[in-house]
Amino acid sequence: MKNNLLLYIFLLVCKVSIAQDSGTLDTSFGNSGLIEHTITVSGTLNGVTIFDSFMLSDGKILAVGVANTGCSGNSYYKGLIMRLEANGELDTTFDSDGYIMISEQSFKQIVPITESEFYLISVNGVLKINSEGVIDTSYGDDGFSTLYMNCYKAVLSSTGSIYVNARKSSGYTPLITKLDSNGDVDINFGTNGEVLFPHDYLLRSIKMDSNEDLFIIGREHISNPDTKLLLIKMNTSGVLDTSFSDDGIFEYDTFSNSFGNVIHIDSSDRIFGAGYGSLTSTSGLGLILFRLLPNGTLDNTFKDNGITSVSVFSDSSPKNIHLQNDDSFIISGTGYNNMFAIKVDENGYQDMDFGTDGKILTSTFDSTGYNSSSLILDNKIILIGNSTFVECAQQRYKGVLIKYFISESLSVSEYDNSFLNYYPNPVSNILTISPFLQGTSDIKLILYNSYGQKMKVKFTIDLVNNSLTIDTSKLKVGVYFLSFDGVNKKIIKN
Repeated sequence: MKNNLLLYIFLLVCKVSIAQDSGTLDTSFGNSGLIEHTITVSGTLNGVTIFDSFMLSDGKILAVGVANTGCSGNSYYKGLIMRLEANGELDTTFDSDGYIMISEQSFKQIVPITESEFYLISVNGVLKINSEGVIDTSYGDDGFSTLYMNCYKAVLSSTGSIYVNARKSSGYTPLITKLDSNGDVDINFGTNGEVLFPHDYLLRSIKMDSNEDLFIIGREHISNPDTKLLLIKMNTSGVLDTSFSDDGIFEYDTFSNSFGNVIHIDSSDRIFGAGYGSLTSTSGLGLILFRLLPNGTLDNTFKDNGITSVSVFSDSSPKNIHLQNDDSFIISGTGYNNMFAIKVDENGYQDMDFGTDGKILTSTFDSTGYNSSSLILDNKIILIGNSTFVECAQQRYKGVLIKYFISESLSVSEYDNSFLNYYPNPVSNILTISPFLQGTSDIKLILYNSYGQKMKVKFTIDLVNNSLTIDTSKLKVGVYFLSFDGVNKKIIKN
């Protein structure tokens, strides 16, 4: 028995994998690394536009967007919810076809509530569903909360309410509104449930820090091509935090055509932002990276005194920021008719060994194409977007997913913990990981909240039962991500 146990441990510790360079296609995914989606319903071809995606705990992918078909006066569109297998194919156990279409909707974002519940931000409101696509009819009006505005992005609070970045349908005034967990507008937020901004503001992403203060990134349009990067901070009542950048609004005057797209807030409440534009008259259009201190001033320990640019393509619009175990970031987005990913360290310096010459680039699409989201699992990234085709002389989109390695696979000396059990999940007070094998070295355990911030937790190794326990009793209710020696696991705290 003892010899068998030693052999078992040896096999787990010495799993052999063939190394793959970052930027190499994962040929086990789709058709040699790529898969494209359109949908045919009753013989009619529907174009597929994917706007957002989310990886479920079993490796399947929830994707949302819009499906459209028809020509001229007979054209129509429907909101689209798809579930894909880990290999990118439609999961036909999801509503029997792998997709659900809902009339007069266009889903822009997936906001996870728990492991199996989601808000879907639509162009005119919010839908609540579970991971099987079943609508929660107790929310809003039969599952849908209608907002008479154009909605873009939202962020979830610990109470289950959400803050939505939108523009008024009439007059196009940018605003933030708040919905409670029942789908009703919270009239105590701002003025009658809304905080309005000037017409020359264009707002993109909205995030929360560890104190649940709100941050909204975008740009202020002065005149073509004069724009400013913009970052707004307000509290949960809708009041600007005037301790942030003097008046609650950080602005940076760039040379031309700048736009703030996405942000990440770290455990020290520093704000890492990504956008695009030209910083100076001598720099071309490219990816702009910056970091602010909690008081809203540029952090001069970040590259180029707080704000820098990276040349990817002339239109290097970032879409996602992924925090890595070593505090570096992988940033994905859209180049010129393609998709890209780059890696920078926490201070903004590009990793030139990542991909080819510091970047992963998809091949140029046959026609216009762009990136909408990306997903990372272990040492691979799935770039997700859309490219065009023509139907009855009109432009349609097909959903495109491409999977790449972003780091080398496990070597013969590394510890494979993909066999471990994590329980209970959802968890209340104590999370157990087993079997935890002794004698391994340099094991790294990090717990992130849904904002990507590292959480301080106490863990204990049980030598008798070969297990490791983590005290989760002081964590807020919500979704967390546990990185255990490079293997990622989604944890639900209830």
